[in-house]
Amino acid sequence: MKSLSPHDLAHPREELVLDNGLRVIVLPTPGRVSASASLYVKCGSRFEEATTNGLSHVVEHMVFRGSERHPTSAALNLAIEELGAHVEATTSVDLTSYEVLAPRETVLEALQTFAEVFRAPCFEGFEVEKRVLRAEIEEELDEHGRSYDVSDLSRKQLFPGHPLGFSVSGTLNNVARFTVADLERHLRRFYVASNAVLAVAGDLSIDEVVAAATRALGDWQRGEPVVVETPREPAKKTYASLDDPGGAQSDLRVAWRTAGAHAPDARALQVVERLLDDGLAARLQKRVVDEKGLAYHVSAGADLFEDVGAFDVQASVAHDKTPTMVREAMQIARELGSEAAPSAELDRVRRRYLWSQRTLLDVPRDLASFYGSGRLLGLDETLASAGESFVDVDAESARAAAERVFAEPAFVAVVGELPRSAERQIKALLG
Repeated sequence: MKSLSPHDLAHPREELVLDNGLRVIVLPTPGRVSASASLYVKCGSRFEEATTNGLSHVVEHMVFRGSERHPTSAALNLAIEELGAHVEATTSVDLTSYEVLAPRETVLEALQTFAEVFRAPCFEGFEVEKRVLRAEIEEELDEHGRSYDVSDLSRKQLFPGHPLGFSVSGTLNNVARFTVADLERHLRRFYVASNAVLAVAGDLSIDEVVAAATRALGDWQRGEPVVVETPREPAKKTYASLDDPGGAQSDLRVAWRTAGAHAPDARALQVVERLLDDGLAARLQKRVVDEKGLAYHVSAGADLFEDVGAFDVQASVAHDKTPTMVREAMQIARELGSEAAPSAELDRVRRRYLWSQRTLLDVPRDLASFYGSGRLLGLDETLASAGESFVDVDAESARAAAERVFAEPAFVAVVGELPRSAERQIKALLG
């Protein structure tokens, strides 16, 4: 197999700031027929309060209801789709993304049309949209109105009393209570030029992108960027469960709290993540699935925010096997902190990382996401620099990062019908 180096990830780009403070990243992708104009706004559930939880997600829904020039959702969608384009949007914990995906010939015109909703949304049909939002929330609730999302349960453990532990979708009561005035207030606070990044990737010249960005969003209100509030230490209670009778398996999350994306060992922690779960030959798959047969699917991931983070092992397992799965997850994690990874394993992880990063050059929307979301969260890196810092992580640095994280208490969240004996075993494992 041809060797790949971080230098192979170099590519053209231009970054600038418009007069109103909007950061614009231009990512030429010569020869690509598709293009992406993606806007990232620093707006999500971590910037909400208990009484406003879910409002970021509601705003993301409501901007699709139309603009002054296209005053209904049908008119707005028609105007965009006639250009061969479509828009995708996602609200997450710390940002909201809007991706206009289109042929390179029409992507900038589609951006112009869609950008109108950020400056002058109609917010028509709110009561109708509330029905959609209610249905979306109810998909994650049991018959008693409790969320059975194990991710939500786990985050409440790691970040007690902090918005990082909130559900992105919010609550039924909040959604029912929100008014158009609430939407407008949220939009004025967060949807401003200094709190957003526009990334455009495609077979486009830098000059035409800058001109289009200025036309579309150059008159957007400047506003002020939001600042994160770091949560206090996690709860002392390390086990949380929700009884979900009738299911064949339990959803399990074993989590550790970590430092954030700007921490000195953040890259080393990403190496640890890939040692655990990067392909079917990685440690987690090999031990849990191939050798123990505990689960059909298991995964691990490091979710690094600006200031803090979480490292998770996730699996769905038979109820009575849940304690065994918890023990294996904790054991595999501790092994990474007690003994440095063999050079062959580390080399495999490095190669796969570089290849995965290189594939971003083939997909404009993914390339835009790497730069747009990264800049929004204060990460000043390129594909090449990220590749170089990943490759520079040696076995001892990865081991030390694993030791620091996995020496901390593990937090276990379970949604399922566990026998009492299984719960006692899990609590004993957690001390």
